Amino acid sequence: MVGVEVFDDRAAWRPAGDDVGGQVESGAAGAGPGGGGVAAVALAAGLRRRGFEVAAFDRDTEVAATGGYHITLDGRAQSALRELVAPEITERLLASASALRLRDRDAFWDHRGRLLGHGPDLSGDSGVDIDRITLRTLLAEAVGDDLHLGRASWCC
Repeated sequence: MVGVEVFDDRAAWRPAGDDVGGQVESGAAGAGPGGGGVAAVALAAGLRRRGFEVAAFDRDTEVAATGGYHITLDGRAQSALRELVAPEITERLLASASALRLRDRDAFWDHRGRLLGHGPDLSGDSGVDIDRITLRTLLAEAVGDDLHLGRASWCC
């Protein structure tokens, strides 16, 4: 779980009732915890880039500690990322990605080795697959010293 706190009179991250997400509200002086994993760190990076003083908390003790193998960023996610982090971070991330359009189509076989069919044709897809640890590392770099590892929230 990652929490984001914003120390600014212009905006704050306000957690939703289930403490899994929230919204940015104007005119607030501070904020409490909000979950969200990679999304919360991306939010903190975007707010920091726009001049907000933020503090992001992650219960993991290392940036490289994460579940999952990779994540797919479609065109919309890539566009959002370009808004949140500096261009050089986006370029480094996309340089490490593999383009879906360059993949062979998936093939599905039965237990006897007979071809059952193929997955979708991705030759026109703008999506890319990226390593989760690379994504977290670059987002953490964008947040800088404002990312506090080993703490699930600002309060505990």
